[in-house]
Amino acid sequence: MLRSDVLTRATTILGDANLLADARNWLDNILLEMETIGFWRFLETEVTYQTVAATQNVSFTTLSIANYSKGMTIRSDEPRKLIQLSKSALDEANDNATGKPKFFAIWKDTLYLYPIPSTSNIPILTIKYYKNIVLPTADSDDLATVSSIDAKWHKFLIDGVIHEGCMYLDDTRGDKYRALFDRDLMIMLKDNEDYFTIRESKFDKPSFIRFGLPKTEIQK
Repeated sequence: MLRSDVLTRATTILGDANLLADARNWLDNILLEMETIGFWRFLETEVTYQTVAATQNVSFTTLSIANYSKGMTIRSDEPRKLIQLSKSALDEANDNATGKPKFFAIWKDTLYLYPIPSTSNIPILTIKYYKNIVLPTADSDDLATVSSIDAKWHKFLIDGVIHEGCMYLDDTRGDKYRALFDRDLMIMLKDNEDYFTIRESKFDKPSFIRFGLPKTEIQK
């Protein structure tokens, strides 16, 4: 669905085609809300990095990570899954030991590895994370192409945009469309969770902050 399709349908229900410019911002708000509440499979991405001897700190720029949103898992080619620590915990443990990295921390768009890679221990790391959602910039933009959202979910965005419009207009239908959009999100989250359950039944499976699905679950 094109951005123009979502906006036209929403403004038609709101009863004012002159709201088109405002509706573009409302759609952005809805897309950003979606990014915030879930670990969406359509925002998954990964990069590989060849570790360098005596190099502990690696900037996201060096890693070619320019759109990091949240969540990161790292595996080396041994294979080994690296354990994430807070930056302060890693600092406390850091005694300049060298070897194959077993731990990592993230701080200010920089990846910290521990132990520090040595000449004989420079594994290739596969880094998986969730990227920022890309917002459409033109009414002719296809949301599946630009924002990576499956076409089957585009109709749900309309409910969200209408809710935003109702709040802007002080329209009494606001609560109705908020409830509809929350229902839509629940359907999307359930579908997303089922996907991870099937794909990663033996690995860490993201769960969700909202709707009573807290923290990361580990399915064994």
